[in-house]
Amino acid sequence: MHHALRCSLGVALCIATAVLLCVFLKDSADLRLVAPAICLQIVIVASLHWGRLAGLMGTVLAGFILALFLFPPIGSLAIYDATERLMLTGFEACSVLVVLLVPRSSRSEVAVITRRLRATVGMLARPLKRFRGGE
Repeated sequence: MHHALRCSLGVALCIATAVLLCVFLKDSADLRLVAPAICLQIVIVASLHWGRLAGLMGTVLAGFILALFLFPPIGSLAIYDATERLMLTGFEACSVLVVLLVPRSSRSEVAVITRRLRATVGMLARPLKRFRGGE
């Protein structure tokens, strides 16, 4: 698949997540603070699966969407609540750090690492299943 298309899929995932969080969490003042943490997880997935550029662009655009449409005043980049401003700044900083720490590896290498991790988790889970009487 062409690199630009792959990158745009990761960015689209980050944007779609931010938009959905704005729609569903807009009315809840307590749950609004969770949105940057959820977006951070999506940025990690996008960075690992689609590359650093997708993660970085997704971080910036998701941050703008959250600032404009989730945190009051809606439609403005100014965020009056210090806690919400801190959460959004932390999201941006952690996301950029994650993007910088993501290795420059191909998708096939990530798939191999994922398979090894699943095999290890499966191997560690077998004794627990036997202990509980599952096998």
